[in-house]
Amino acid sequence: MSSNTYFWITSLFGFLLSTYVAYTYMSYARSVKEYENLDLPQNADVSSRWLDLSRNFDDEVELSEKLMFLRSKREKLCREARGNVLEVSAGTGRNMELYPLDPLVTPEDKRVERLVFNDLSEIMLDQAQKKFETLQEKAKQNRRFPGPVQFVVGDASDKSLIKRPEGGFDTIIQTMGICSETNPVAFLKQLGELCRQPGEKSSGVDMKIIEKESQQHLEDLKKRRDHGASEPEQKRQQEEDTLVTEHGGDLGGKILLLEHGRSYLGFINRVLDNGAKMHADHYGCWWNKDIEQVVKDSGLIVERKKRYHFGTTYEYVLRPRPRPRSEDEIERRSENVDGGKNAVLDVSQGVKVKGWTGGWFSKN
Repeated sequence: MSSNTYFWITSLFGFLLSTYVAYTYMSYARSVKEYENLDLPQNADVSSRWLDLSRNFDDEVELSEKLMFLRSKREKLCREARGNVLEVSAGTGRNMELYPLDPLVTPEDKRVERLVFNDLSEIMLDQAQKKFETLQEKAKQNRRFPGPVQFVVGDASDKSLIKRPEGGFDTIIQTMGICSETNPVAFLKQLGELCRQPGEKSSGVDMKIIEKESQQHLEDLKKRRDHGASEPEQKRQQEEDTLVTEHGGDLGGKILLLEHGRSYLGFINRVLDNGAKMHADHYGCWWNKDIEQVVKDSGLIVERKKRYHFGTTYEYVLRPRPRPRSEDEIERRSENVDGGKNAVLDVSQGVKVKGWTGGWFSKN
């Protein structure tokens, strides 16, 4: 290729790119200006946007999710689901085919025993149910999900809506849902209540598996060093570690979040703030929420977090905060240690058991 030809090709490409960027910016600026006078306060309830039967929500978000590689992030979280599983803000079921539901290939310690899907929109949840039924119909009989499945319409923050199974939910998943919550802190707190609590016996996961994980976690706590952490952060971490240790290292169930919100870059936040009304009015979600602050205010323990796309995509693994044991209870437990250094008293059952995990496993 001659230098002259190369010059004209690159010039044409540059012209087309600059034209596209300019057009996109002008369209964005015009739309923002049109929405300036819209009476829509920040964090207002915009859930009515999901009730439009004429819209195909999957088609509207498909391209953006592909460009952001969100499917792989959804799959990563869904692969952590096990035991009694609840998905809130399930929408149209975009996670449906990502769960490890095939009983022939899923290891015992990663099996899902029960599924509950919830969403505020009956229209969306109906689509999710159809997706699930289609997936099961396509699967061979011996590879279909054998456990119970429920689809619950309503607000998951309503304490009477979702029935908590015995031992709580082992896994709760929400992807792109906090942005639509009018009171996201209270919502997360309710998820924490629905989750299996530290030291609580699970009805969906073999307790021997949980005991093994608890022992490993105690070992990890002994080795952990908070290099570079601020003094308040170290104090908070020490308090959490103490509570977890009191419960034998059992962290309880998991709350898995994949959310979008504010960036750690100021100029991106300005773009999000300027277009927040426009986005909320069309998609029914506020894309400029401070997800990090919401999680912090919920009081849940952060086991793992990552941020992508200049900080606008959040991935969290949360755990319910252990309830402090009373001094009398701790003293009673220590007085009954007579079966070896790892023996503790199961206060709820009144019988001695072996293990680190507060008395749910391996009864003598």
